[in-house]
Amino acid sequence: MKRIIYFALIAVMLCSCNQSKKNEDTQSTKNYGANSSFYDGHENGEKSKQGLASIKEHSLEMDEVAEPQREDYTYYKNAGFAIDRSYKLQRNSEYIAAIREARIASVKLIDAYICTVGEELGDPYKMSFINLNINEMPSNMSPQEYLDEYKSECISSGISAKSVTWHGCPAVEYSFEQDWTYVNMPTRALFVCKGNKSFLIQLGSMTDVSGKYNQLKNSIILL
Repeated sequence: MKRIIYFALIAVMLCSCNQSKKNEDTQSTKNYGANSSFYDGHENGEKSKQGLASIKEHSLEMDEVAEPQREDYTYYKNAGFAIDRSYKLQRNSEYIAAIREARIASVKLIDAYICTVGEELGDPYKMSFINLNINEMPSNMSPQEYLDEYKSECISSGISAKSVTWHGCPAVEYSFEQDWTYVNMPTRALFVCKGNKSFLIQLGSMTDVSGKYNQLKNSIILL
């Protein structure tokens, strides 16, 4: 799963870079980016502590609602979404640990999940790999400002991105290829804002990535 974790971190780095432009308190994170190493926390110890505190104040456990509205969906109330039960989500512990290690003060992680679909097939080329991260929106930016800068950072990084509306919410949709066992895996992604949360939904697969991605989007409800 390290390939999924790496590209999820790229998205976090993009978001964090955007926030650092808006908030002088996050200047200590300026040395990281999509292709750089994690910020090691030594440049400003006080801001490192702030970053850890911002993560610790949130529950990172799966929060399945006792009485969901639809029996065929699993509800994650704290994370703000529900997903078809056919997708068996697991807590992305490696990603959460990487975020803690990166000590990014501007990132307030709420939850992180991964899912591998098609493991029973025994053929990695037929599987799909899903990544779903939820963060708090920055308080000093509107959803549209946040999305506009996210889109701009994607394009600046050579990633094809466009503005869309999903479930009535503004979003950025993009595609790229990630390095995967000596080949490039087609990946589709959606970055959407609702309320005080941002949601990153990514799916990578060597086969029918668009069809699998659209099926995933149709299987998620934002609460």
